[in-house]
Amino acid sequence: MCRTRALALAAILPLGSSVAAKPETQVSSADAVAKAIETKGPERVLDEFEKHPDLWADALARISKGEPPWLGIAASLRGASDAGFSDELDLAVADAVEHQPSAVLAILGRPFEVRTVCGNEESLGRDFKQALATLQRRRAALLRVTDKNHQEEWKHCIKALDSLTSEAKAHRKEWFGPP
Repeated sequence: MCRTRALALAAILPLGSSVAAKPETQVSSADAVAKAIETKGPERVLDEFEKHPDLWADALARISKGEPPWLGIAASLRGASDAGFSDELDLAVADAVEHQPSAVLAILGRPFEVRTVCGNEESLGRDFKQALATLQRRRAALLRVTDKNHQEEWKHCIKALDSLTSEAKAHRKEWFGPP
């Protein structure tokens, strides 16, 4: 499913509709979501997000910013998510690389894969120059990491970003359209 799933669902299910009634599980804060995952399970929390796309969009925005508690929530939800939710979580965590690279490195491989975060072409958008700038910001953020606990993940992420940069340049017309 595409990155705009939450926005599309928000348009289809306005907050006043019966489907989008008050959430059974309050999922508006990191603490509330973490507690709901612990008590009800990640599947139930994802069901609530499905019913309340505005809350899902907010969660994705917080994950994209790299807010550490939300990255932990992303990791908890990722293992229980379907393809659509998984893709959106991958994209949000990819965005978080430039904001909180150490925190992202800590969740790579558990359950996020390097290729779906650091090598995610979908996370680049549709503008070639902006895509290259995004890749440069992510790489620069990773180069500032001093934490030695995730060196293997760091090496693999740098390699995936470099590879993605080369691929973006090689497939410019296919991925981004004519200049």
